[in-house]
Amino acid sequence: MLNRRHGNPDFYVTQFLSGHGAFAEYLHRFKRREDPYCPLCKDIEKDPKNDSPEHTFFSCKQNKQQKEALERTLNEKITPDNIMKIMLDSRKNWTEVYKYIKNILISKQAALNEEQQITLVTNPFPLDDIPIGDSEVTKKS
Repeated sequence: MLNRRHGNPDFYVTQFLSGHGAFAEYLHRFKRREDPYCPLCKDIEKDPKNDSPEHTFFSCKQNKQQKEALERTLNEKITPDNIMKIMLDSRKNWTEVYKYIKNILISKQAALNEEQQITLVTNPFPLDDIPIGDSEVTKKS
C-alpha cells in the first residue's frame, strides 16, 4: 500500500499515467484523428513524432521551456523513469509536477480542438458521424 498524504490522481494525472486522452497517438488508434502526430510540434519538426505521454511531457519542443522551468523548480531533471518518484517525494513536488501536467494537457486539448474546427470547416457533414437509429452510417470506400 502506498503511504502518502498528498497527491490524488485526477483527470489530468490519469491521462498522463495511462496515455488515454488528449494524445494524438491514442485518438488515432480509435480513428478519432487522421494522424498520430503531436499537434503542438508537428509543424516545426522535420520528422514529426507520434504524440504519446512520453513525447508530450519529456521531449516535445513546444513544451521544452515549461519542462526546463519545472526542472529548475525541482532542482532535478525529469525523465519517464523518475517522474513518479519525484511526484511522490513531497507535496511540493506533486504540486509542481501536477501544474506542469495540467497546463500542458490544457494546451494540447486546445490544439486538438482547433484542428477539429479546421476539419469541420473543410468537411462539415462527415457521413461517419451521422447517427441513424442505434447505428451510424459508415463511409464507403
